[in-house]
Formats: sequence, C-alpha cells, structure tokens
Amino acid sequence: MLLILLSWIYIIFISIIFGVSLNRVLRIKACNFIITIFHGLFGIMLFTGFWAIGFPVNVNYHVALILISCVLLGLNLKYIKALLKSFVLEFKGLSVFFKSLLAVITILILAQCASAPLLVDNETYYIQTIAWLNNYGFVKGLVNLHLFLGQTSGWHILQSAFSFSFLTNSLNDLSGLALLLANVYAIVNINTYCKSGIPPKRYLLIGLFPIVNLLLFQFISAPSPDLAIYVLSVISFYQFITTYGEYQKDVFLSLTLLTVFMVCIKLTALPFILFPIAVYAKFYKQTRFLNVSIFSILGVSSCLLILKNTILTGNPLYPVLGLDSLKLDWHLPETIAIYFKEYGLAYGYQMTPDVFAKTSLIERMKHWLFASGIHGIFNKILIILLVILPFIIKKWFHQKGYWVFYIMLVATMIILWNTSPQYRFFLPFILISGLMILSIFKLKRSIIKTLFVFSTMMAFIAVFIPINKQALTNNTQHQQTSIFKTAYILLPHNNSKFLVKYDTKTIGNTTINTPKNTSFFWETGGTPIPAVSSPQLNYFKNNFSVVPQLRTEDLKDGFYSQIILDK
Repeated sequence: MLLILLSWIYIIFISIIFGVSLNRVLRIKACNFIITIFHGLFGIMLFTGFWAIGFPVNVNYHVALILISCVLLGLNLKYIKALLKSFVLEFKGLSVFFKSLLAVITILILAQCASAPLLVDNETYYIQTIAWLNNYGFVKGLVNLHLFLGQTSGWHILQSAFSFSFLTNSLNDLSGLALLLANVYAIVNINTYCKSGIPPKRYLLIGLFPIVNLLLFQFISAPSPDLAIYVLSVISFYQFITTYGEYQKDVFLSLTLLTVFMVCIKLTALPFILFPIAVYAKFYKQTRFLNVSIFSILGVSSCLLILKNTILTGNPLYPVLGLDSLKLDWHLPETIAIYFKEYGLAYGYQMTPDVFAKTSLIERMKHWLFASGIHGIFNKILIILLVILPFIIKKWFHQKGYWVFYIMLVATMIILWNTSPQYRFFLPFILISGLMILSIFKLKRSIIKTLFVFSTMMAFIAVFIPINKQALTNNTQHQQTSIFKTAYILLPHNNSKFLVKYDTKTIGNTTINTPKNTSFFWETGGTPIPAVSSPQLNYFKNNFSVVPQLRTEDLKDGFYSQIILDK
C-alpha cells in the first residue's frame, strides 16, 4: 500500500505540472484541481506515446520526463501554487464526515490495488502490453504475436510510464488512482450540494458517484481501460451538462480534452465526442474562435493513434477491415481479422460463431437479454433504461443536453448490437443514467450520508472478506475476489496473480516463451516477452496455417504471420 501511495504522489505531482502547462497552452484560465490532473495525464499519455514510437519507456524515459517537468515547473510555478492553494481551501471546506469518508475510501482503494489483480484481461494482455512498451516501445506487427497486443490502449501507454518496471514488478495501479480522483471530485461537489440552498441537480448527479465504488472496485487492481472510461464518462457528462446549459469556454475546452482522452483510451468511447460537438454547434458564435485549440487537440491525438496502429498492426485504421492499399507488409492476415471480428460479435451475444450464424435476429436478442449472470442483469437494466429514460427526461430534466445523451445512448447501442454488445461497453451509460435518476430526488443530508456509509461498508467487505461470485459469472477467474493480506501494507502483490512458470519454444526464426499450466486460451501473465500460450499457437497453426515469425534477427523489428503448408 505504501509503495503504491508513494507512486501516486509522484504521478499526481508530475500530472499537475503537465496539466497546468496544458491549460496555459490552451488558455484555460479556471480549471478544477482534479480536472487539471486528468489534463496532465492526457498530456503525459501523448508524450509517452510519441516517445514509444522510437524508444522503450524505461529509465531513460523517466530522466527525460523529470527534466521536462522541471522546466515546466519553473515556467508555471506561480500557477501551480495557486492551484494547490485553491484545492487546500476546497479540502478544508469539507465537513468532518466527508473528510473521514474520503480517508476511508482512500485506504480501501489502496488495499484493493495492493491485492492480487482479479481481471482475466490483466493476465491475457495488460501485463504483456506494458512489458513490450517498457522494453521496446511500439513494435512492428506485434498483433501477429498475440491478437490483443494490437489494441495497446492509451491507458496502457500511460501505465507503462508509471509502472517503474526497472524498479519493481508490483506497480500497475493507475486505475485505482483514477477512481480515487473521481471520488475526490465527487465528494467536493456533494459537499457543495449539501451546503447550498437550492443546488442544481448536476451537483447531486456527480456527487453520488462514490456509491458505485463497489461495482468499480473489481477493475482497479489492474490497469483496466474500462475503469478509466467509466470515470471519465461520468465527469465528461457533468461537464457537458454544465456548459450546455450555460456556455463556459474553459469547461468546453476541458470537455474536449477529456473526451478525446477517452477515445485514445478506447475506441468504444467514440460516441462521447458528441458532447463537445453538441456544445460547439449550439454556441458556434463563441466556439468558432477556439478552432485552433480544438483542431490541435484532435490533430495531435489522431496522429498518435494512426502511428500507433500503423506500427503495431500494419493498418493505420485498425480495427477497420479492408483498405488493403493502406496496409503495410506486417498487417494481420485478413482471414484471422475477419474470424475474430465475427467471434467478438458472437461473444457479445454469449454465443459461439457457429450458433450465432444460424440464429435469427429475434433469437439473438432474446439470448442476449436473458444471458446468465451479470451479463443478463445489466442487459435487462439497459433495456429498462432505454424505455423509461425519455419519460424521466421529459418530466424532470428540462435541458436539451439530456436528450443529446439519450440520442447518444440509442446510437451507441445500435452500433454495439452490430459489433459486440458486451455489458462493459455500455456500462458508462448505465452509470450516468442511474446517477441521473437518483438526482431527481431531493435527498437530505442524512440520506446521502446513509448511502455513502452503506456503499463504503459493502466495499470494505469486498476488499477484506472472501466472496464467491459464482451466481454472477460463469468465468472461474472472476468468481473469487482478491483478498487483502497484511503483507501488502508495505509491498503490493505482483502485477500477475500467477507464478511465472514457462517453457521456451523455437518456431522457425523465433523463440517464444509459453506459460505452463495455463487455465485459459489467451493467458500469458507475467511470462517474459515474447510470450504466447501453447493452445493459442496450436490453434492459429491448425486453423489458419500461420505462425508468428520475426521480421529480422532483431526483436525490435517486430513480427509477421508466416503462412505454413505443413501443419
């Protein structure tokens, strides 16, 4: 816990410097302390991404980061001091209850982050993605080694900057920091709500965010891009409603930054770009003077995404299929790309590709709606929200911005039903809708405090007491929660929950490490790179007649998929 806390202090300090600097470049004069930190994280992500094009994110990177931070600190010291002073005043203005609540939440988040990571995706590609970045930066054709490595989220780029792999293998806790920052932001707003006479609903909407901590805790012991999207989606919605009702230049530019940040983290967040577009269109007379700032943000971010995709996958517009004229010689074979696109769609409906191809649309939707476990629960919740939200918005929310949100929700679901309707992709909309509905009620302080105490107690139980979630999921890796141990007070659990045991295989010109006793197809865990599971190697060899091969003798030059005739 203490090691994680020290890393967070460093991350916050560097992020404040970058955030204030970015605010000054974009001429954002008034910006909240927590939002400035997120701006800084965005700036660091961009810097790290461009660095990774040519260099590993290792100790040399940190030397450069610290040197740049020192220069920026000298240039912006006055503004950084003013920002810190304003936050100290905000914190002092919190009631004793909210200060105590924040302290307890901080300890719980640290304890959860220090425990063994829970998410399956952490063992399939989170650890490996960050390891490649720390050792080599972006590597050509990495998607040919392991399909998921072609994704390389902006969140993992950012995490690679703060995993400190040259010192330890136990720090992959950026998601926990993001959740903590969101809780601080929410508690400051709910404190304002409780002190105000007739506060706007949006203060309650964002202020009740801590009650969903229990749901989000399962994501924070690994660098989950989904968690980052959940946090930023609620904050960006709050900013959107704030500036859509009454235009504020600083809030609009911040909204643009955060939504572009979200897209860099995960393409499923692309619909959130509708928020700044709607504000831009409504207040065109004011926003048109910001075109240079807006298109600078979009241009730099798009450049990084295209370069990242080109290097990792050979396809500048990955995962878009076709466009052969744009692809480079290390791109993923079309047959594999098409198959796994179909597989992802079928998986979203909890079906195999063969069964999915034989069923009608009605049968698919029925199977999706009545899926088992947590999938079915959230799918049903979503359908209920799609039906009732128009009536709720019409009766209680008299601002067109809420209709923009609903239109975005409908459009997103149409897209997901045709790509991969997994609940984690539409969970941001469920969170926002749930907080909207709660904000209808003029909750008294006593009720708000009761909700916070109850939700925090439930989070405490989840962190310290074993819970079997067999009723919620069929995935054996997700059925048992990770439990905190006293040994984690000083040093957290390793980034992988499994012991590293592996064999080394030579396939053609390539040496690959294959983990022993893998429990699922894509598992690689903390196996030294390059790592691929034996089941995955055999599957690709037998079904697609391909094996991953080095492009040259140098691992940095990457991989391609070699077609083989003899299986």
